[in-house]
Amino acid sequence: MTIDWSALDHAYGSAADVGDLIRDAAAGDGEALSELFGSIVHQGTLYTATPVALPLVLDLAADPGTAGRVGLLHLAGAAAESRDADDQVLADVQAVLAAKTPLVLPLLADRDDEVRAAAVHLAGHLPSGGVPLETLRARYAAEATPVMRASLLAAAARLHPEDAAPWLASAFGEDDDAVRAGAAWAVAVNGLPWPEGATAAVVTALRADDPFGGGRWMWSYRPLDDIFDSLPLDDALGLGRAMLADGPGSAVRALAAVAERCRVSRSAQRAFAPLFLEGLAHPDAAVRLAGSVGARAAGRLGEAVRALAGFVADPPPAALNEPDSAEARLLDSALLTMMLAGDQRWRGPLAAVLSAGRRVTGAPGEDFRLNALELLIVRDEAPDPALLAAVRALLPDSGAARLLAHWGPAAAPAVPELAAASRTGDVPAARALASIGPAAAAAVPDLLAAPPSAPRAEALFAITGDPVHLHEFVATAAPVDAARLAAAHGLDATARLDELRAAAGGGGAAQRTAAAALLLDLTGDTSVAVDTAREVLAAHALYRDALDLAARLGPAALPLADALRAAATSPFMPDIGAGITLHRLTGDAAPLLHALADRLRDRRADRRLEDAVAELGDAIAPLVPLIRETVEGDAPLYFDDGTARRVLLRVLDERGAGA
Repeated sequence: MTIDWSALDHAYGSAADVGDLIRDAAAGDGEALSELFGSIVHQGTLYTATPVALPLVLDLAADPGTAGRVGLLHLAGAAAESRDADDQVLADVQAVLAAKTPLVLPLLADRDDEVRAAAVHLAGHLPSGGVPLETLRARYAAEATPVMRASLLAAAARLHPEDAAPWLASAFGEDDDAVRAGAAWAVAVNGLPWPEGATAAVVTALRADDPFGGGRWMWSYRPLDDIFDSLPLDDALGLGRAMLADGPGSAVRALAAVAERCRVSRSAQRAFAPLFLEGLAHPDAAVRLAGSVGARAAGRLGEAVRALAGFVADPPPAALNEPDSAEARLLDSALLTMMLAGDQRWRGPLAAVLSAGRRVTGAPGEDFRLNALELLIVRDEAPDPALLAAVRALLPDSGAARLLAHWGPAAAPAVPELAAASRTGDVPAARALASIGPAAAAAVPDLLAAPPSAPRAEALFAITGDPVHLHEFVATAAPVDAARLAAAHGLDATARLDELRAAAGGGGAAQRTAAAALLLDLTGDTSVAVDTAREVLAAHALYRDALDLAARLGPAALPLADALRAAATSPFMPDIGAGITLHRLTGDAAPLLHALADRLRDRRADRRLEDAVAELGDAIAPLVPLIRETVEGDAPLYFDDGTARRVLLRVLDERGAGA
């Protein structure tokens, strides 16, 4: 049968290339396999080409003469595992898998270990009716490789959870660590009862970083996290305590896994807080570090500060001199906790750490923005001589320059270092000098020697008061950069307007939207901005900048109403800002309600949440039940510093529906 691949789609449009990719991947071409994977199972999403490709993929994978059969089985397993596609595509995939199950089952006994491992994972995601539990048990009895036996347990638990439960419980008595770890994972993630004695049996299996010994376990990249995420709280707490008592390595892994659960569950924060406090009292620095990170995740800042205050006041030499040591990382973590708690005892120790050239950052899994320099800005902490000297020592670090810019004239002692950095064209350094102002006069020679840039011109103006360098930049720089500076300082950019119109009419989306916005600022003419926003939105390029441009147009944005509605109701992350703009234009609240509801269901804070609530007013009433569920639910909002929760609570209070 000839397949018209061009009539199907994949992640990048037409699927015309899929037939060739399957052929090349089957021949062992790794690049072709990667391209095929990214096309028909793109980040877990399936397309119309996927169920048409799968029969060919499985036929080739079942043939021992196919060089690339392992990769093809991985591809089929990923497609079988996915639930991200249109209903019809998912139904078609399931139909193919059911029809091809007789081809897959013999591969469970293949002589090639890699084929066998991939086949077990695939079998575990086939329609359950085609894979009898007895087949998996028989294969388990014949299988000698521990990680493969663990994988068979996972497959059985997924396909036949209730019937497989006694078998899984008995596997906790096996001698091999991988089998017991696999049984623990399978029981936990499939919601089966945690067997009596399972905790004691599994602690030793989980002592290693990878209980599967680098073997062919394909069910999860983070099995221990999955176990702690999935177990009922009491069972998870019992396992955590057992691992905490087992030794430092087990304790660190348990506390890290439990902290992950606390980041997405308020009830977990309450349940596991005592475990973190026990970790903070542990004699091992690495365990105390994990306890410190966990205490932050559980919101127990005060108790953590009390537990760590003595360590911060008198840290061991390694905490200052050995940056990769557990003691150094514990000191960094303790300082962040003190800063978050508003305990000013962080000042002297932080200055000492920064003076050693160390960046104080959060742990893996925490908000990537968590670092000491950023906290100093966010919390508007004033400099003292020791802290200022320490930050100066970090230059030309961009974070240090940003902090000095925030401190403004108080950062004047840092002018020599900033001047040296600015001479090379360092933009954050020039911005810091501009913020310092006239007190940075000594930096003028270095700025004059620096390459032309808007921050350089602004720094020279802020220091000297002479606008000559602003005018020079407006006259000579690229049109968008020149106009941006002119708009910021109220300068005449008439001579550059034709160039700016040309920039708005062609080139990349970033240049076009920036040029159109500047024309709007400088001339008040909305026509170019409307045309640019329409074309950029139609091309699905740089959505955010184009939507922001539309929001600035006021009533002139009415021709963009359809594009704004599409953005606000998009199946992929509906845009709240587009909904706000559309509501102001048309009075139609439905798209904004849709976008806001999407954020609440996904439990994601949004920078426009407060604006959306204000814009909707009483029209927010249909979302009150969802807002109450969000506020009272177990999962906190992602990326919320508390602001979003306060906004939502206010909505409930104002409508007499308080939590």
